[in-house]
Amino acid sequence: MTGPRGAEGMTLIEMLLAFTIGVLLVAVLLPMLAQGREQFRRLTCMGNLHELSRVFTLYSQESGGAFPPIAPNHQWGASSAEHPERQIRNNYILDVRGLYPGYITSLDIFVCHTARRSQDIPLSWWFRDVTFHPDHLEPAVANDPRNAAYVDTQPAVRADWECLTSQFYTYVPFAVTAETEALLMWDELDRRMALGEEGFASGALTVERDGLGEQRFSRLNADAALRDGVDPSRIPVLYDSISDNGRVRFNHHTPMGGNVLYLDGSTRFVRYDPDSAQIPYTRDLVEWTRSNVYNNEPLNNVPPWCANRTPGAPFEPRYRYYPEDSRYAGLYF
Repeated sequence: MTGPRGAEGMTLIEMLLAFTIGVLLVAVLLPMLAQGREQFRRLTCMGNLHELSRVFTLYSQESGGAFPPIAPNHQWGASSAEHPERQIRNNYILDVRGLYPGYITSLDIFVCHTARRSQDIPLSWWFRDVTFHPDHLEPAVANDPRNAAYVDTQPAVRADWECLTSQFYTYVPFAVTAETEALLMWDELDRRMALGEEGFASGALTVERDGLGEQRFSRLNADAALRDGVDPSRIPVLYDSISDNGRVRFNHHTPMGGNVLYLDGSTRFVRYDPDSAQIPYTRDLVEWTRSNVYNNEPLNNVPPWCANRTPGAPFEPRYRYYPEDSRYAGLYF
């Protein structure tokens, strides 16, 4: 005896069986698709690190083995007066002026296109000056007929080293291999940031330890690491950032962790393990690098002409802060 047949000649049991098989297939395939997307995310961001590894190798060969210093976290603008609100803070990325445009042709190499970020801006705008973009052009400048020819020749977005931030990658400017060393280094960097210092990490970093004397951190240098007998494959140089406006946000959730570039040029994905001491993704370091431990401030005071400026900060054109810059010769503002 057979069950009633459906419109297409299938029995009820056959229809239920087909439905069950479909549900099972979806249950099996969805995790596989999610895993494939996550692997694509990791490989995309790791590709940038592979390219930067080659850049660092070329740079170090011409710099006695030294790697670039950390960004100066300086006060932007041409004014000599003190303006704390103009001082970029807690920006842990390299000083790209020694690399761009000599060694790299675009700041896009510092953008992980598949990273999870809360700022919703076009990928092509990251680390760009948008002073002359139609959406930001000041009406007084745009409507002045004397500026017509000048404005027509300006790119809508322009790469600017002062806009480069650690929103995708974090740079480790000194040679550390252990969690205790890394925590001490980040603590000193945070302390000096909170004091408003700038350019303090262009050379070696000396830290006073209570009752334990001094500890000296050397600038990243592949040759020095080998001379000192330190395994360069254990020294992190650049890794996927885990902080997004002060909140912990891993780029990769399955599994949780990130891509790391090491001093020997190798790159690998490192899982976050709260019980592990393998830097940089340890429990204490993840919390430590979320924001400045002295004032709980994340990255801030990114210049107002940058597309990736501090969230909530109003746009202001760059020529207001660098009026004597030769690139604005012929502009009336």
